[in-house]
Amino acid sequence: MRLEGKTCIITGAASGIGKAATLLFLEEGANVAACDISEDALVALKKEVEEKNFAGTLATYKLDVTDREAVIKVVEGIVDTFMTIDVLVNNAGITRDQLLVRMSEKDWDAVVNVNLKGVFNMTQA
Repeated sequence: MRLEGKTCIITGAASGIGKAATLLFLEEGANVAACDISEDALVALKKEVEEKNFAGTLATYKLDVTDREAVIKVVEGIVDTFMTIDVLVNNAGITRDQLLVRMSEKDWDAVVNVNLKGVFNMTQA
């Protein structure tokens, strides 16, 4: 897979599957806009990337994908920086591991907002 020169947005980019995708895409030459809600995790990701010699370029963005206004602003910034968006990896997600009958409405809303509304916001932006 060659992604040289392609611009990729990855949400949930600073840990787990999102981090693995970020590192792989950078290795393949992509410009990666790494978005994550955790500033600390983004700082750690940036440090790790700086220690390696990747073909691609990394830009990090602290982002809550449930915040539509913030999503629009970040995506506009990504376009200003890289001029285009070629790939969107909607990876941000949360879980509240418990039986549905025991789940609070607050937890349900949090899961739906991140896992569903976040995808909606990112895709529309």
